[in-house]
Amino acid sequence: MDFQLKFSKDITGCGDIFIGDHGISRTESPEVHTWHLGSAQVHQRSIEDVFPVFGEEIPQLVSHSLRSSYEHTRKNPIDWSSALGPQRFARSLKASFSSSSSSIERIIKSRYAETLIKGREILTRLQPALVDLEAFREVTASSNLGYASTFEPGPDGFARPIRYSHSTSTGRLTVASGPRILSLPKGERRIIRSRWEQGQVFMVDFVSLEPRVMLLLTRDEAPKDIYEAMRTELDLPDATRARLKLATISSLYGSKSQDPALVAAVNRFFRSSEVGRRHLSSEEVCNLYGRKLSPEEASLRLSHFVQSTAVDVALLGFSSLLKLLPGGCIPLFLIHDALVIDVPPDCLSEFPQDMSIRIEPLGEFYLSSKKLQADI
Repeated sequence: MDFQLKFSKDITGCGDIFIGDHGISRTESPEVHTWHLGSAQVHQRSIEDVFPVFGEEIPQLVSHSLRSSYEHTRKNPIDWSSALGPQRFARSLKASFSSSSSSIERIIKSRYAETLIKGREILTRLQPALVDLEAFREVTASSNLGYASTFEPGPDGFARPIRYSHSTSTGRLTVASGPRILSLPKGERRIIRSRWEQGQVFMVDFVSLEPRVMLLLTRDEAPKDIYEAMRTELDLPDATRARLKLATISSLYGSKSQDPALVAAVNRFFRSSEVGRRHLSSEEVCNLYGRKLSPEEASLRLSHFVQSTAVDVALLGFSSLLKLLPGGCIPLFLIHDALVIDVPPDCLSEFPQDMSIRIEPLGEFYLSSKKLQADI
């Protein structure tokens, strides 16, 4: 597959530059995929975000030591075409492209590349959130944690853009830069408000995401209410929902339980042994889509497999969901298996409370929505 590499103006200091088999250019070729290096924006093919997932080294246009020596003596952005000279600058561009090309070719050939790039579409669509200044001041004055302070608005009233990283052991997202939404306590989410006077901020959650992933690994479909189905199938009419959820956590994540008999029954419900035979019997562990996993202990193989697969299901699902929602809705944040969306007033009546979406190769997943404030 042909591709080109775009060096952002922040890296070159002299504007955006494209390089590919066609040579070096100031204009993008629309006929090939573009991989982005050094862009402040999030792209589906951002080298800084994608390369670490596959263990590939991020190319450097200028060595760290040389960059540091220049930055130490200059305050303004460095025009590397002038600092290095035209010929040396061109050689650096070509060397970076050559290094990247080898990595990109390996990534493209991997089984996981298509899923990761497709799922990253939702990350490219996120826009900054408007901050309720009064609530922000109240929360930051009373909170000792400091997470809310990362939402400090700019002159326009909006928080900084957020950038996530996939580089955890399972691919579960972390915040690389911007508002620390994953750590912000529920009670402090009131600092987020709609950009429209009569608009509303919603959270759209997958219903029982990881248990549903586990069920669909061995069944053609999974009921919307998994815990009620569990109670019926296991013939446990007196088992409370809370008790079944605790047993499910122990089943999926291998945590200790004071109710081992119930955990064993839940394992039968999820057909854990069959999942192990189908997906965890080889020496190398990958999630359902091909992401390589490295659990430190054998007991973590199942939990890492389910968690990592669920991450990709959520990203693929939210990327597809945006096409199904009323026009004008703006996605703001991902909170693991939930998407925070700013909904304009003229879309509120159309915005669904419950919805479903099919995600291959597993099947039907259910989602529910509620106002962000209702989760506090």
